[in-house]
Amino acid sequence: MAAAQALAMDTAAARDLKADPVWRDAILKMSVQDLMRAYPAEASLHKSLMTKRGTGVAASWRKLEQFLADLGPMPGPDYELRFVYADAFSYGPGQVEWVQRHKPPVYRERPAPPEAEYSQWANVAGKPVTYSNFVKSIGASFKEALPVLNAKVSPDQILEQKSVTERNINLNAGWLPQNAEKRDALLGAYRLWHLQILPKFAEVATPDFLFLYIVLGQLVSARHSLEEMGLFTKETNRDRQKREDQPAWKKYCELLPRAQTALAAIPAYRSYSLLTEMEDLYPRVVAAEARFRGVGKK
Repeated sequence: MAAAQALAMDTAAARDLKADPVWRDAILKMSVQDLMRAYPAEASLHKSLMTKRGTGVAASWRKLEQFLADLGPMPGPDYELRFVYADAFSYGPGQVEWVQRHKPPVYRERPAPPEAEYSQWANVAGKPVTYSNFVKSIGASFKEALPVLNAKVSPDQILEQKSVTERNINLNAGWLPQNAEKRDALLGAYRLWHLQILPKFAEVATPDFLFLYIVLGQLVSARHSLEEMGLFTKETNRDRQKREDQPAWKKYCELLPRAQTALAAIPAYRSYSLLTEMEDLYPRVVAAEARFRGVGKK
């Protein structure tokens, strides 16, 4: 226990711990019980990820000590985990980082692979081009196009699908944020995600679906947090005020109506109510997203 307390640093120092090999080595040697006592917020988040994301978490991160060693401790109580790249959907080393909740999403570009690695030739409209040049021409990286290329989708099919991508976008969708920067970021993430969708699912893999897929996990997590605190449904004024002060409740109230709007635009799900059937719907949406990208169960 004393070793655990000695490792728990103040907020300012916590930012640099991840780069400290001594701290990292000590974390990897600590017991789970000591880690949970020293880093209760991080341990709670790790448990939530494992419960709700399951296979969406890297195998190495199933161990709390490796999760902490790779991420470093939470810099402060107003921080949360955010994806580093707009097209990231799994939790693992290099994919997420600690970000203050009030900050808008800012995604980084993935490092470009060496050109020589992807110099195979492809035919586009009957003309030979390298795969590297082809994916650059459609505003993506080779890594982003790799899932559909591995599924034997031809470059011509990918180009045809880009028109479906734009056709799927409804700039008047009620769930889109009013802020232009946030709206553009969401639609940019959609365009990169849709590039990974198999052609047979291109029409149904809409922005409404992607938004629902993203926020359902957040809603389920927020609801579980409130239920664990005994605050999800309360009758007394005192408890209601306590709930109003919780960031999880504010996020829940902000996202729920937008998610319901997106859900209503998807024929397969519009009969669901997020108020009563969220837990049933979420795994269905997660499974559908994986199937759209060709990584679901055969």
